[in-house]
Amino acid sequence: MNQRIQRILIGILSFTLYPSLCAESQDRQFYDAVRAEASGDLQLAASLYEEILLQHQSANLHANLGNIYYGLSDLGRAILHLRKSLLLNPDNRECRSSLASALKKSGLQAMPDRTNPLFAENLQILWGSSFAVLFWFGLLSLLWIFPWNIRSSSFWIYAVAWKASLFFLAWGWVECHQQGTLLKREVIVLSSPPSPSNPPEKIPLRRFASEDSDPNTMLTTGTSLLIDMNNAGNPRIHQSPDGTIWYLVRSLDGFDKGWLIEKEFRKIIE
Repeated sequence: MNQRIQRILIGILSFTLYPSLCAESQDRQFYDAVRAEASGDLQLAASLYEEILLQHQSANLHANLGNIYYGLSDLGRAILHLRKSLLLNPDNRECRSSLASALKKSGLQAMPDRTNPLFAENLQILWGSSFAVLFWFGLLSLLWIFPWNIRSSSFWIYAVAWKASLFFLAWGWVECHQQGTLLKREVIVLSSPPSPSNPPEKIPLRRFASEDSDPNTMLTTGTSLLIDMNNAGNPRIHQSPDGTIWYLVRSLDGFDKGWLIEKEFRKIIE
């Protein structure tokens, strides 16, 4: 057989089998993680779940990993993954209860749920497309039904209902956009993984982007913060001469503000 044809056939076969091979690999990692968790090797289970999440996101995987980190007393990472799980499945009561326990054990107050499933970021296209469909449908209907009779009461009732519906859909789109933007700015403070001889450490929220800077306050691992944005809508960062990236962040209530190193937090939405 011609070598060129052989290469084409091998390429097609590889392309066809690649998804199934990846799925089998993920399944093996998942069952290995479950076995490691059942045998009490939580560190191995956590590392396996982290590898799976690099390729596939799901509410159950984040919930499992959050509970494992809770068992390891790594409350910052437990809170992070339980929050991620609830974003994907807000109705999981068990996950919500685990999050409340992790926050209480960390000494953090339970956060009010600022998310609304109706305005989830992935519904932004739905709100926007519904607005576009209603706009053109309503406009064409007005021209078709009331071509010369714009003074009739029926025309104005229809027009007012149409405009009110458009306003509602536009408001929904804006809410989706604002909720998504806020979640993309939210981060969870993390410390080095704790151990019996190394309890969870407090993270300094520094006044200036420098290791030598005095802290404005000390942060408990698991604390939620918001990244400050510049006028262009990008994170406000500073790079030290040694290449360290610093982020300007603030507390959810806006009272505390300072600089954190990139490795001292993780985003809710990567």
